Amino acid sequence: MAELQLPKLIARVRFPSSALTMFRSSNRVAGLVLGALYLALGILGFALFGARPGALTGVALGVSPAHGILQLLIGSALLLAVITRLSASKRVNIVLGTLFLVLGLAGLFVIGTPFDILGLTATDNVLHFASAVALLAVGLGGDRDARPAPAA
Repeated sequence: MAELQLPKLIARVRFPSSALTMFRSSNRVAGLVLGALYLALGILGFALFGARPGALTGVALGVSPAHGILQLLIGSALLLAVITRLSASKRVNIVLGTLFLVLGLAGLFVIGTPFDILGLTATDNVLHFASAVALLAVGLGGDRDARPAPAA
């Protein structure tokens, strides 16, 4: 079994030559903004959660340990993709956008039922649908090759 060696993994990460290069990509900007948002929501959720299940943040987003962990993982994945290649950022945006769409649709049916293990609220659904639209829009439509198509 091959062991994962951290120095080799770090050596494969390609950091942009400058911050300006990174901000020329709509995929990276969307990943940065939404990654920071979800990371902050995850941290805020754990700070407010304490021992009170179902506690609400100031913006009426439901908080549960599972939801907080999921937000931290999503934020971390988006931010990690931002600092790697553009293709990674684009791929992560498409995958997470699809997952947010599925989560938003599932949230319409599970809120207030015993199947709501994440403690979702209507505000969470709005955030999930907005995130899905933004991530899928830039993932599928952003950063296309600017070269003109060859004449037929």
